[in-house]
Amino acid sequence: DDTAVAVIADAIHLIATALWAGGLVALWSIFYFDRQNHLSASLTAQVVQRFSRLALASFFLLLATGAYQSWIHVGSLNILLNTQYGNVLALKLSLFLAMFAFGTLNFLSTKQQLSRWADTNDAAHQVGQRAFKRIGAESLLGLSILSVTGLLTVLPPGVHALHQAAARRAASAASSAAPAAKLEAPEG
Repeated sequence: DDTAVAVIADAIHLIATALWAGGLVALWSIFYFDRQNHLSASLTAQVVQRFSRLALASFFLLLATGAYQSWIHVGSLNILLNTQYGNVLALKLSLFLAMFAFGTLNFLSTKQQLSRWADTNDAAHQVGQRAFKRIGAESLLGLSILSVTGLLTVLPPGVHALHQAAARRAASAASSAAPAAKLEAPEG
């Protein structure tokens, strides 16, 4: 009923997605080019530190707006479990939780390792290689979520799917009852 709130929530959700998932791809490319150009460890650590704050804010925005949108489009556990839309949304949520797990690992571990690496000016690149792999995995999960979201856009929202199925059943029952009524009606 309140379309302005829904549109605003959707816009915030899309912006937060672009910042986190898109930012991860950009961050991963920094590590990719670092392997070739050997960027300074302190610059790399600063970029990760700044991105981590952005990703954390994006996570909370995605959590809030995603919960709101799920409530609007799904509404109940029954619809989540018994519609195509709900099943695809459950897959998206699973991927989101996996991405969150990698994000937490990167936030709590990778970021600190990169800071220590920058402070010691160690030339060893094991920390950078580990960060490259972890951020790459998180990026792939983000891109997978975008792909699954694309599938959600072509499915009717869960709340509508049940209404449509009920309408089809009613129409089917009405059409099969109509010929039977004609057969039973006496001609007069």
